[in-house]
Amino acid sequence: MSLPVLLLLSLSTVVSGGCDFDKEGVRNIKATIDSNPTGFRTVFPKDYYVVHRYSSSMLCDSHPCCVFPAAVILLDSWNVLLRNLWEEHLNHSLILDLKQTLDRIIRRNRNTERFQEETDLARFSTSTSSPEELLKLTSELFTRWLEVDCSASMETCSLPTLPPTVERKDFSPSRARLLITRAVGSEEEEEEEGRLRRWWTSRRPAELLCLFLPRCGAP
Repeated sequence: MSLPVLLLLSLSTVVSGGCDFDKEGVRNIKATIDSNPTGFRTVFPKDYYVVHRYSSSMLCDSHPCCVFPAAVILLDSWNVLLRNLWEEHLNHSLILDLKQTLDRIIRRNRNTERFQEETDLARFSTSTSSPEELLKLTSELFTRWLEVDCSASMETCSLPTLPPTVERKDFSPSRARLLITRAVGSEEEEEEEGRLRRWWTSRRPAELLCLFLPRCGAP
């Protein structure tokens, strides 16, 4: 089944209703992205990375309501990617569908709006992921949501406090090249400074004074 048909099914399944209806829509769009996990490779280059604040550790195992604040951070991550894409991009509509699905999950809890208003996302460290990795993280969150019971307690549960994420070092090829270039440039600058320092310290005061007197040493 083609990707557009799967997307159409996922959207048509989600109607205004309860948690069960939303879960069916999540199940469909999850099947869409899981059916082609490497689909982003056809439209994004190998060295394309998204700087975002979501981490898989936000899906804590100790509290089922972790899925709601995690969805908020993940939605922001997709917003970061979408801002850099033209509307004509082949995956623009898919990313919009992912965002809408995350938003429906977020609205399933009454406390998420307050969480969005009071939480400064800047306190979470940034990391880099390829769009393909971001898609995998989204599938994992959808899986967690499908495991959550559709109960009244989930709509009112208090959201756990997410710990600040640990910044992940980026050793992607492009980043590695950048770090190497900076390191080489820094070494060259240090060598040049050393040569200048040795030259100045080896000159006699009279020689240094002549540098600033145009007729110094002239017959």
